[in-house]
Amino acid sequence: AEDGIRDTSVTGVQTCALPILVQPSFFPGFSASLDYWKINLNGAITQITGANIILQCYQGRADLCPNINRGPAAPGQTLGPIVSVQQGYFNFAVQQARGLDLEASYELSLSDIVNDWNGKVRLHTNMTHYIKNLTNDNLSPPDDSAGTIGLPAWVSTSQVSYTLDKITASLTARAFSSVVPDNDFIQCTSGCPASNTQSPTFDVLGIKGGLYWDMA
Repeated sequence: AEDGIRDTSVTGVQTCALPILVQPSFFPGFSASLDYWKINLNGAITQITGANIILQCYQGRADLCPNINRGPAAPGQTLGPIVSVQQGYFNFAVQQARGLDLEASYELSLSDIVNDWNGKVRLHTNMTHYIKNLTNDNLSPPDDSAGTIGLPAWVSTSQVSYTLDKITASLTARAFSSVVPDNDFIQCTSGCPASNTQSPTFDVLGIKGGLYWDMA
């Protein structure tokens, strides 16, 4: 049998952010910001199954052994049979993430161009670059998911809108960069290293990025 463990909490977090804001006086209506961020998470919560707890205990992880519950030992035996394992979430993982956030906007009254024109035009964009998203649970090789499916290296949302009185029309573009299923996977067609479960080889690996449009 396997029981759950729910008494967990993150043991340490270190964050660093370096923001830059630009609002040039010679370019009224324009503003831009660039943020570099870095997060180090120690003692992050990771899930360990009952089977892995038993395996890691026998491989020397003595801190996991108390989660194995045994029955009475048979005559002449030191250890009794395993009757249950407290599986669940443990503070084992280390996570490191780094990236860049870019935001820019520009607003213009059309009357500044031609006196008889009405309304305002606004341009706005948000962009994020994931440089690194490394997780190490100390049970399997470290895994960096930046640039993989679910976390493209680049994602952006840009919008242009026109407002006249209470009416607004907008066009939005959403984009993401190409991704791979896993950064440990290898794409090659000749001279490939031996394929294994950690780093299998493929003839074709990458998935193209995308661009989508919305109108409102």
